[in-house]
Amino acid sequence: TIEGGAIRDIADEVARSVRERVRQERVVGPSTPDETWARRSGDCTEIADLTAELLRRRGVEARAAGGAAAHGGELRWHAWVEYRDERWAPIDPTLNQHAVDFTHVRLDHAARASELERLDAFIARAVISPRPLLRPVFP
Repeated sequence: TIEGGAIRDIADEVARSVRERVRQERVVGPSTPDETWARRSGDCTEIADLTAELLRRRGVEARAAGGAAAHGGELRWHAWVEYRDERWAPIDPTLNQHAVDFTHVRLDHAARASELERLDAFIARAVISPRPLLRPVFP
């Protein structure tokens, strides 16, 4: 059993190691964590899968999560990691965020295709304002 506080330290260490060693770039088609590590490159999905796998190898329960995230003024499809401490805690190795905030919207892995299509249409129209808002602004 890993002692309290140590799990977050392990998650930070693994995410930092992946960020330092894996170049972020678009990858066409799925890759296993071992392929991503060997290639030393991947997009957010590969980086999340690799980070989750390395956490599990260190004895930390972890899973990749996905949905939408605001970054650079745009709302995009994105993947990050959740690890189990006292509860599921998010960490985003791609965007270098330990405490994933309201800019990340997690989607259920079992979301129906029609729900994903509606969200995709929403994302395509959304504009992220530099001011804090309670709702997105549309052009």
